[in-house]
Amino acid sequence: CGTGERCEGIESKDNIIIGGDASVYAYATNDAINCGHNFIMNSGKVYAYSASNDGIDSNGKITVNGGVLVANGCGAPEQGVDCDFDSNYNVTGGTIVSIGGIMGRSPNVPRGEQTTQPAVAWSGIELTRDKYMNLCDKDGKLILSYKLPRTIEKGAAVISTPMLAEGNGYMLTMSDTLIDGSSLGCGVYASGECTTDAAIKVALAGIVTNVDAEGKS
Repeated sequence: CGTGERCEGIESKDNIIIGGDASVYAYATNDAINCGHNFIMNSGKVYAYSASNDGIDSNGKITVNGGVLVANGCGAPEQGVDCDFDSNYNVTGGTIVSIGGIMGRSPNVPRGEQTTQPAVAWSGIELTRDKYMNLCDKDGKLILSYKLPRTIEKGAAVISTPMLAEGNGYMLTMSDTLIDGSSLGCGVYASGECTTDAAIKVALAGIVTNVDAEGKS
């Protein structure tokens, strides 16, 4: 935990590789995890929270092949996952929840040529501490939920999970409670019940789907 002014939690000038049954918690005033070259996650659990900067910041590539990755950045222009170029951000598996601000139209999303797992980016939304951000299928069955640890006005979220499939329809919604949730750790739940009131409908038309607060692509 980097609690001093401008401290980073975990920093490498070269690569950071997470694997096995690793369980990593990084809290910092600056970037929670900062990587000079490549950040690679193969398995395990990573929770990164920055009080005033990016959750995870890589100056090279970011590759997620498995595990549970939760990254919390503060408001714009800081992000949950910050990669200089979307083309350097690859996701082939695992569960990713990234919240923070946005730069431009949307936050960083996995558009690297190795990416095979779809992602949804929800931008310009009100993120409220202790509410649940939910991803449901088109029938309202909960796929994934995240209990928000902070409030961000005009924030953004990026979600990627093996449960997403191109061509299918989904819903994004916020709720005050979650019933019978099964925890994956890091504030992420993989099952349970939630309200779908005021849900934003999402149709996955490609590897990455961007929607705004009103559900417009």
